[in-house]
Amino acid sequence: MTKSTITLAIYLAALLSLGQSAKAVTIGIGDLGSQTVTRSNGTGSIGSGAYNDNAIDGDNIISSNADITLAFEMTIIDLTPSANRSLFEFGGGNGTGFTLLHRAAGDFSLQVEQGSNQLGGNGVLNYALPNSVLNQQITVVASLDTDAVSSTLNLFVDGELVGTAVGDPITDWAGTNNGGYFFGNNAVLAANFSQQNFNGPTGGEASADSDLRFYEDVFIDPSIPEPTTASLGLLAVAGLAMRRRRTA
Repeated sequence: MTKSTITLAIYLAALLSLGQSAKAVTIGIGDLGSQTVTRSNGTGSIGSGAYNDNAIDGDNIISSNADITLAFEMTIIDLTPSANRSLFEFGGGNGTGFTLLHRAAGDFSLQVEQGSNQLGGNGVLNYALPNSVLNQQITVVASLDTDAVSSTLNLFVDGELVGTAVGDPITDWAGTNNGGYFFGNNAVLAANFSQQNFNGPTGGEASADSDLRFYEDVFIDPSIPEPTTASLGLLAVAGLAMRRRRTA
């Protein structure tokens, strides 16, 4: 491949990135590993001593008004826990909250609400867990696009999109309330749309295998191709352009 072809490919990639904010980014799931982790918090003790975060907006690290992507690894030991369990939760006490539940029905339920605006949950963004995930470490990624017109909420398991919800505008996903990850004893409010409180999983139901990673100002769009596919596409366009130049 000639130097001019590579240069043109780089130029085309730059053109595609024009118009994006210097801070907020929209990426494909395969690009998440290249993003900087804004914050990473430990799990505390499963089913007992809760991990308690300070108010999200109050710690001057994470803004609940920004796009957010959360990622972690876990192992499911029991597909159908004895009660609905909260894997992570932020907000909830003032009508604003972001929650991922492992429900007794054997599914994940991802939901975010801001007053009367709601995305996911209530059967809208529920993922029935297959038997194949039992006793296997999985990577779970939840990504929210905050927008004053229409927001999008996506759930990925092991790099595959398993649920999405598009609709009500969400501009604040935690308010000024605390958050938690695999916590217990109702130490932190975990609320779904019916304002019910849930503990984290017991040790016999699931394990948290990593810290919870926060990617602020990052939203994952499943329509964006994997990095290799995107690069090949750009090079193909560049090659076609160079071929036309030679034949002109």
